[in-house]
Amino acid sequence: MKGDTVQGNTVKAGNVTITGGTTNTITGLSNTTWTPAGGIQADRAATEGQLQQAINQVNNTVGNTALTFKGDTNPAQSMTLQSNTFAITGDTMIKTTTNTNGIGLALDTSKVNIAYAANGVNGQTTSLTSGFNFTDGNHTKATVGASGVVKYDAKTSTISVANGHATASGNDLATADNVADAINQMTQNNAGNTTQLRQEISKVATETQRVGAHAAAMAALKTNSI
Repeated sequence: MKGDTVQGNTVKAGNVTITGGTTNTITGLSNTTWTPAGGIQADRAATEGQLQQAINQVNNTVGNTALTFKGDTNPAQSMTLQSNTFAITGDTMIKTTTNTNGIGLALDTSKVNIAYAANGVNGQTTSLTSGFNFTDGNHTKATVGASGVVKYDAKTSTISVANGHATASGNDLATADNVADAINQMTQNNAGNTTQLRQEISKVATETQRVGAHAAAMAALKTNSI
């Protein structure tokens, strides 16, 4: 022994043995049992047995602790953490998956239904997966765009005028401008005919007046001769 240093591979003090060399262990300690209720010496070395007992006690305490959980329906349930698996299950519309980051939730859109009707009658349902299918009406054209845009535009036919007659390109609606243009064109086309008709009517009126005057004169002559 030299100063505070003990040289050699083994040092023995009572039942405690300190072994150096390649072993480097301390054996023979008396505090081999974990007894926290009897008091814990903060500055005393613990043995591997004590540590194992402490770990087992913690595992048993936590593992046997009951976890209570409750959902929107059904009575509350409980389970211990030790040797049990806590399952998170979905329902009709929700699917659950497990991954390295935890639990994933996904909405099953094929199971989510939307109700719809026309003027409050003939109610129908469709799923989010199927969506809506907008169709053309009798005189309307359905189109869709981004961000949920739905449009119904009027189907139009064109009125054209030729040789004094108006014809339509189809059975759909005509715009106000197209109708006005057709009327103006018919009016212009018939302007000459209207003038000629007025002239002929004037001639007939003149001739009628002449014949009437002649008849009156003849009747007067006939009366005088009597």
